[in-house]
Amino acid sequence: MTPNPITIEKDADLAEAAKIMVKHGISGLPVIELSVNAVKPIGIISKFDIIKALSRQGRRRAGRMKKKILE
Repeated sequence: MTPNPITIEKDADLAEAAKIMVKHGISGLPVIELSVNAVKPIGIISKFDIIKALSRQGRRRAGRMKKKILE
Protein backbone atom coordinates (compact mmCIF):
# COMPACT_ATOMS: atom_id res chain seq x y z
CA MET A 1 0.00 0.00 0.00
CA THR A 2 1.26 3.49 -0.85
CA PRO A 3 2.13 5.37 2.36
CA ASN A 4 1.00 8.85 1.18
CA PRO A 5 -1.20 8.40 -1.90
CA ILE A 6 -2.22 11.31 -4.09
CA THR A 7 -5.96 11.73 -3.57
CA ILE A 8 -8.82 14.03 -4.48
CA GLU A 9 -11.79 15.13 -2.39
CA LYS A 10 -15.27 14.07 -3.46
CA ASP A 11 -16.38 17.66 -4.18
CA ALA A 12 -13.53 18.45 -6.59
CA ASP A 13 -14.36 18.93 -10.27
CA LEU A 14 -13.17 16.93 -13.26
CA ALA A 15 -10.67 19.57 -14.33
CA GLU A 16 -8.90 19.38 -10.97
CA ALA A 17 -8.74 15.59 -11.17
CA ALA A 18 -7.30 15.78 -14.69
CA LYS A 19 -4.68 18.36 -13.65
CA ILE A 20 -3.53 16.17 -10.76
CA MET A 21 -3.29 13.08 -12.96
CA VAL A 22 -1.27 14.89 -15.64
CA LYS A 23 1.01 16.57 -13.10
CA HIS A 24 1.87 13.29 -11.40
CA GLY A 25 1.75 11.02 -14.46
CA ILE A 26 -0.97 8.78 -13.01
CA SER A 27 -4.13 7.32 -14.50
CA GLY A 28 -6.37 7.24 -11.46
CA LEU A 29 -7.01 8.85 -8.09
CA PRO A 30 -8.57 7.60 -4.88
CA VAL A 31 -11.57 9.78 -4.01
CA ILE A 32 -11.84 10.68 -0.35
CA GLU A 33 -14.39 12.18 2.00
CA LEU A 34 -13.08 14.25 4.88
CA SER A 35 -14.86 14.12 8.20
CA VAL A 36 -14.07 15.60 11.60
CA ASN A 37 -11.91 12.73 12.74
CA ALA A 38 -11.17 10.62 9.66
CA VAL A 39 -10.39 10.44 5.97
CA LYS A 40 -12.70 7.94 4.32
CA PRO A 41 -11.91 6.47 0.88
CA ILE A 42 -15.14 6.37 -1.14
CA GLY A 43 -14.02 5.47 -4.66
CA ILE A 44 -11.59 5.88 -7.51
CA ILE A 45 -11.71 8.15 -10.55
CA SER A 46 -9.78 7.20 -13.67
CA LYS A 47 -8.79 8.96 -16.89
CA PHE A 48 -11.47 6.90 -18.61
CA ASP A 49 -14.11 8.26 -16.20
CA ILE A 50 -13.10 11.81 -17.09
CA ILE A 51 -13.15 11.14 -20.84
CA LYS A 52 -16.56 9.49 -20.55
CA ALA A 53 -17.99 12.45 -18.59
CA LEU A 54 -16.60 14.99 -21.06
CA SER A 55 -17.98 12.98 -23.98
CA ARG A 56 -21.46 13.03 -22.46
CA GLN A 57 -21.17 16.73 -21.75
CA GLY A 58 -20.13 17.38 -25.36
CA ARG A 59 -23.16 15.51 -26.72
CA ARG A 60 -25.51 17.56 -24.52
CA ARG A 61 -23.90 20.82 -25.66
CA ALA A 62 -24.11 19.78 -29.30
CA GLY A 63 -27.80 18.96 -28.86
CA ARG A 64 -28.52 22.36 -27.27
CA MET A 65 -26.62 24.17 -30.04
CA LYS A 66 -28.53 22.26 -32.73
CA LYS A 67 -31.83 23.13 -31.03
CA LYS A 68 -30.94 26.85 -30.91
CA ILE A 69 -29.92 26.85 -34.56
CA LEU A 70 -33.19 25.21 -35.58
CA GLU A 71 -35.39 27.62 -33.57
